[in-house]
Amino acid sequence: MTDSAVGRARGEDWRYYLRLITNSFATMLDLGLYTLGAALGGLGIALVLAGFGLVDRETDLSTGTGLVTAMVLGVAGAFLMGIASEGPARRNNRAFVHNELERAVTRALSSVVVGIGLIYAAGVLRPLVEDFPAPLAKGVELMRLAGVGGLWPVPLIGVPLAWILRHPVLLGDEGIEVELPAMFVVWLMALILLS
Repeated sequence: MTDSAVGRARGEDWRYYLRLITNSFATMLDLGLYTLGAALGGLGIALVLAGFGLVDRETDLSTGTGLVTAMVLGVAGAFLMGIASEGPARRNNRAFVHNELERAVTRALSSVVVGIGLIYAAGVLRPLVEDFPAPLAKGVELMRLAGVGGLWPVPLIGVPLAWILRHPVLLGDEGIEVELPAMFVVWLMALILLS
């Protein structure tokens, strides 16, 4: 092999790993935004139900304040889910990798990075919502808990589960279709259990 061929192979390796890292990060960021959006939307729905008296919930908010707060949380949740739906998660899921273990490792590391980012964002937003109704502070707390979910449950449970589901022996080609929903469910269940 000539020196130029070795240089091309190294350059292609570098681009391959950069593409693998960016694809994994984008996928995990999309899943984190889906999870946070679903949690905020659920909190908004709970406030609407409490505002109309359909759910017995102790709250010191007036009906109008509760409904406006529910609308803000619902719009924020829908916005996050909309951003995530425009993301490249599905496309990146079908990207070629040399080894599925590489994809799993980069997804686990990306989940940790996304978790740290969500915790940092929650820390920045926490002082800004202190003077607003308590459910908005709960929304920021949900953001922090989504970040905590990205730190350990998703890398330790969700990513290995997705790797197992993607294995061709278990589900065949359908494994590609169920691995992202499996990681989403693990992230959402971690958020529910942590809150």
